[in-house]
Amino acid sequence: MRAYERHLSDDIFLLKQRLAEQEALIHALQEKLSNREREIDHLQAQLDKLRRMNFGSR
Repeated sequence: MRAYERHLSDDIFLLKQRLAEQEALIHALQEKLSNREREIDHLQAQLDKLRRMNFGSR
């Protein structure tokens, strides 16, 4: 038996509940990551625009 298996319950309902909680957490973190990636893209576009305004086109 692996170390993490000793902490798991045999209660199917409890295991399903924990699985649902983990899936919800994964979904929330993926959404947060997606939002941050969009923000980075937006900021990069703004930075590119400001650089062109200050230094001209490449």
